[in-house]
Parts: sequence; structure tokens; C-alpha cells
Amino acid sequence: MKIGSPFHPALIAFLLIFVVMSVAVQGQAKEKTISDNIQALSDKNAKVRVEAAKALALTGDPQAIDPLVQALRDKNADVREWSVLGLVKIGGPSVEPLIQALQGNENSVQWQAAAALGLINDSKAIGPLIQALQDDNSNVRYWAAVSLGQKEAAKAIEPLEVALNDGDHRVREGAFFALQKIEGNLTPESLLQGLQESSSRFRPGAAWALGRIKDPKFVDPLIDALNDGDGKVRAEAAASLGMIGDIKAVVPLQNAFQDKEMEVRRAAAKSLLHLDRNGSVDLFIRALQEAEPVQRVDAAWALGESRESGAKGALLQALQYDEESDVRMSAAKALKRLD
Repeated sequence: MKIGSPFHPALIAFLLIFVVMSVAVQGQAKEKTISDNIQALSDKNAKVRVEAAKALALTGDPQAIDPLVQALRDKNADVREWSVLGLVKIGGPSVEPLIQALQGNENSVQWQAAAALGLINDSKAIGPLIQALQDDNSNVRYWAAVSLGQKEAAKAIEPLEVALNDGDHRVREGAFFALQKIEGNLTPESLLQGLQESSSRFRPGAAWALGRIKDPKFVDPLIDALNDGDGKVRAEAAASLGMIGDIKAVVPLQNAFQDKEMEVRRAAAKSLLHLDRNGSVDLFIRALQEAEPVQRVDAAWALGESRESGAKGALLQALQYDEESDVRMSAAKALKRLD
């Protein structure tokens, strides 16, 4: 389950930018003093600020820490990227200022600080990064998760497992990556155990993660999870069954399309369209004509997701004759998707 590369792809991108661009500017780095370049970070001309940030990044001088942290607010993306890379090159002395930036209230600065902390080998960042998993901004939470993966700290395991339940898919991906990086965790066995422990907050995340591994041996436990008392677990199980792609899940997913929770019904519908498109379209057409109102709404939605032109007739009939306004609205939206 371990990932071969020591860095997350997004962090690799930062490093590649630094390696490639540093060659081009090494000759320029000595042309100005550090003080000159610090002053140039405030210049009105963006090109001047970029060159100053590059030069400071290459020096690795701690004198540049505070100006580079301030430059994380710059409107120019190149200035910000070079500022992050400069802080990473400076290393340990940058950690405390970056933690302060992470704990501030400027989201664009916070996520860059989180990314930089992931590239600096210093355990002091672990606690603040764990706290950042609770940030209101999903971009901050994502980079906090990714950076915790670089730390491989045992105390980050439980918070990252909770982050697998995050409402934002990028945050879940970041937590998934991070847990894979931490030795001995996120194995199939630990995921199955997490899925089956009724008291665990990890159950929805475990159901989600099992789908990303895409091993058919997880189909039966995920089918069982379609009956879990937690709607989030049922929804993630339904989605994961679609990702694994075993037709054994078709009938259980058809039953899940009658779930009391919309999130579960729609996850089941998407998976059914992946596993058995033709049969599922027929199922949704019948549901649109015969089921309870809430299921008819989702049947219309699912037919829109299918993009099957053969569903137009049933949707037009629902639009014209269904007694429920929500069903008619859902049918109208679905018809637009079929055009």
C-alpha cells in the first residue's frame, strides 16, 4: 500500500519548478544584495517582484523569512510560488513563521504555509497541521492532509482517518494519500476493521477508501455496509461498489436505490449506471412512473445522468403529468442534460 515516491504529486510540482527555474536565475542571484531584493518585493512591477522572490529563494538566507511570508499574499502567482520555495530552502528557521501563517485567517496564505511545512523536515509542524484539518477552507484542509503524509507521524493517523469522511473529495484524497504514507496503516485489513466497527467514526472513510483500492474481495463487505445504520456509510459503500465494478453488486444497489436517504439513492444510481447501464435505465424509467415521490425525483435525476436519449419519452411524460412539482422540476433538468 505504500506509494513509491516520497512526495505527493502536488508537492513534487513545487520542487520541479524550483529545480528547473533556479538554473535560469542563478547567475542573477548575486547581482543584488538581500536587502535590495527584500525591498524589491514591494515594487509595483510584478516582474521585479518575481525576480526578487527568485533571488531570495535561491539564497536560503533567514533574513528573507518575514518578507517571503509577507509575499505569500502577493497577487502574482510566480511571486507566491518562489516565496514558498524560498521558505522551504531556508528550512527550520521558517517553521515558526509558517505555523503562524497557517494559524491565521487568510486562506490563500494558510494553504501555502501548509504546503511549505510539508516539505520541511520538522516535527513541530505536526500539531498545527492536525489542527488545520478542521479549517473551514477545503484547500487548507487538503494541504494539511498532504503535508501530514510527509511527516509520517503516528499521532496524525486518527485525525486523518476522520478526514477520510470530509465532504470535499480533494481532502479525502489528501487524507488517503497521507495514510498510505504512514507505515502500517490503511491496509486492507485496517480498512475492513474500520468499516465493521460500529463505534468508529472511520466507517464512512473506510467504505470510501475500499473503493479506491478496487479489489473484488471487498465487494461482500461493502454490500453488507449498504445496510449500515449510518447513511454516510451506506452512500460511500454504494459509490465504492461502482468503482470496483463487480456485477454481483447490481441487485443490492437496486435495493439501495430505495433507501430513505437521497445521498444513498443517488450514489447507488451512479454505480448502477456504471455496472448495468441498460438495465438501470429501465429501472429508473419504471421508478419514475411507479415509485414514491422522492424516488421519482431521483429517478428523473438518474435518467439525466445516464444521457440516454431513449429516456426522453418518460421524462416528458413526467414533466407534463406528474402531480409533484419536485418531480416535474427534476424531469425538466434531466431533459436539459439529454439535449
